[in-house]
Amino acid sequence: MEGTGYCMGCMHKLDWDGRCHYCGFDERNYKKDQQLGLHTRLKNGEYMIGRQLGQGGFGITYIGMDTTLLQTVAIKEYFPFGAVRRNDRNEIELYDEKYRKDYEKGLESFLCEGRILARFSNLTAVVGVKNFFHENNTAYLVMDYVEGFSVREYVKRYGVLSPDRTLFLVQQVIADMQMIHHKQVLHRDVSADNLIITHNGSLKLIDFGATRQEFTKNQYTGTILCKQGYSAIEQYSTGRNQGPWTDIYGLCASIYFMLTGVVPDSAPDRIQNDCVRSLVQMDEIAMPKVQKEAIMKGLAVEVEHRCHTMAELYAALYGEKLEDISGYYEGENNESALRKKESPAHHALEQKSVSRTKMKRALQDIEEDREKGKKRKRRLFIYAVVVICLLFVVGVGRQFVKNGATNGSDKENDRKVEKKEPSTSDQPTASSNDTAQNKNAASHEDENNNVTDQSAEPKSADSAEQGTKSANPNNSGLTEQNSKEISAKNSAEQNKKSTSTKSSTTQSKKASAKNSSSTTKNKKNTSTKNSTAQSKKSTSKKSTSKQQKTSKKANSLEDIEKSSKDDSNVAGDLGE
Repeated sequence: MEGTGYCMGCMHKLDWDGRCHYCGFDERNYKKDQQLGLHTRLKNGEYMIGRQLGQGGFGITYIGMDTTLLQTVAIKEYFPFGAVRRNDRNEIELYDEKYRKDYEKGLESFLCEGRILARFSNLTAVVGVKNFFHENNTAYLVMDYVEGFSVREYVKRYGVLSPDRTLFLVQQVIADMQMIHHKQVLHRDVSADNLIITHNGSLKLIDFGATRQEFTKNQYTGTILCKQGYSAIEQYSTGRNQGPWTDIYGLCASIYFMLTGVVPDSAPDRIQNDCVRSLVQMDEIAMPKVQKEAIMKGLAVEVEHRCHTMAELYAALYGEKLEDISGYYEGENNESALRKKESPAHHALEQKSVSRTKMKRALQDIEEDREKGKKRKRRLFIYAVVVICLLFVVGVGRQFVKNGATNGSDKENDRKVEKKEPSTSDQPTASSNDTAQNKNAASHEDENNNVTDQSAEPKSADSAEQGTKSANPNNSGLTEQNSKEISAKNSAEQNKKSTSTKSSTTQSKKASAKNSSSTTKNKKNTSTKNSTAQSKKSTSKKSTSKQQKTSKKANSLEDIEKSSKDDSNVAGDLGE
């Protein structure tokens, strides 16, 4: 813009389209009030002014560019609001000449501030000074540009800081302020706005207010220029003594804000009714009680109840003492001595620092504990949900497997029952067939017995007739004829009976053949099923019993025939 090629919002080079994709600053939306305009050149063009970074009661701070070294810097302009105004040539003019003397004293104090900061520019927690010059009826202080967020902006954007991170950040600030206080220099404006969390993970204290001793009371409006919540009670009156305890109050109020996100009530309000909640009562803040009490002691309204030195506050917070540094301000080589002497906190910060190329990563590391806690909770929640889902799936799967197994066993039992039912239904038929065969065989045996009995009866009758013949010899002629007729009849009857016995035997054979065929069919049916062995055993036993019965019956018939023959022989003998 205007041929500079740099963004007036961050002093990075513009992209090919003339826009800044680093910060997105747009000059068209920038509003100018009392501050210098964009691209304003100072000290014969050595410095170029960019956007306004901050504004206080006694000055305006801009982002700037060292056009020679092409380095980004911060440029602070002495501008006591209410006493001066800016004309069209960017020059400072007093509202009234009666303020000239106070204005010049303040300007001299502003130069003194620059000189003091130049002496402490080697300290880690203090912004280094590069240059100081007069121009436009005022003075300008060129300092190192600290890229990051103020504590107020950081808490508003990312939330409160963890206790460990807070104590780590303020450790070096306390140590460096002890050195500054030893040189009788007070900041007087330690607050969440003037503590910057840099992108390399450190804490910087900016905007030293040494000039404010000349403008403790605003003579133009009748009100005290103090920052609500961070200014000690002695800053509201010119008659009270100020000292290191004044900066201790502002630092402890800033620590309270970093831990809770709440700005303490103003000191005058707390005198009437102190409603500031003590850190000791906040169980959600994981910090030892001793450290909480040390912070609340630094926040005491009355000076007598407060810590009086930064070394005392350091010992209460960290449990160790700061080494005596009085010797480092004696002699001509004070600055070299300060460079040689570094606190343990300085070494810790150096070990934790990262390169500027990893600024975003370093900023995320500041809230690493808090983010890890959130992620841990999310992971635990996700793990719990997954475990519950797995348990549910496993339970459903087991139940499904059990149901499938029971269904399979039921089906197998049904199949076995279906297989057994036909075999049991066939066995009664076989037994019924066997009983029928037995009945048929018994009927045939009875018929055969009847036939043999009938055949035996005529023989006995013949023998009886023959006996009668032998007993009556006188009627021999008649008896011979009758005997012939009787014998003829008997022979005819015997022939009929023999034919009937033959037919009955043939019928019995046919019936036995039918029964044997039925038994073979039953054997075939039973052999295809599970009870073939039992049926075969039963049929074999029955067949053997039948053979025994038939053999017994044949023997009885032979005996009867033999007896009949013997009877006939006896009858013949008697007849003879």
